[in-house]
Amino acid sequence: MGAVTATIDADGYSPVDASSAGYMVRCKITGSSSYATGGDTIAASILGLGRITKLSFSGSSDGGTGTTTAYIAAPVYDSSKTNVTNVQIFWTGASNSAVFAEITSGTDVSAVVFDAIAYGT
Repeated sequence: MGAVTATIDADGYSPVDASSAGYMVRCKITGSSSYATGGDTIAASILGLGRITKLSFSGSSDGGTGTTTAYIAAPVYDSSKTNVTNVQIFWTGASNSAVFAEITSGTDVSAVVFDAIAYGT
């Protein structure tokens, strides 16, 4: 099973609000070299968090290839629906007019990078 990696933006941490409800972390999420069906795992610790309660992605990535393949990402929550545990990645395949489908298991998506904001404690 693959695991995503993350690079935290400079000055990427911001308190969510004055009540110490947690942090917002601006980062870049990178896919794994062997994508797992259902989504690559994401550890809260790679973002300096104990748990991820929300993960938002902006835009899509072409995987740095300059091709017409488009990618989008979505968070996958645990059974309690309160913690993000995986990042599911979808693509159009070879045509940018194709319907988005989940990446095929075992596909190398290590060149696919998404801007993201993680929320957690």
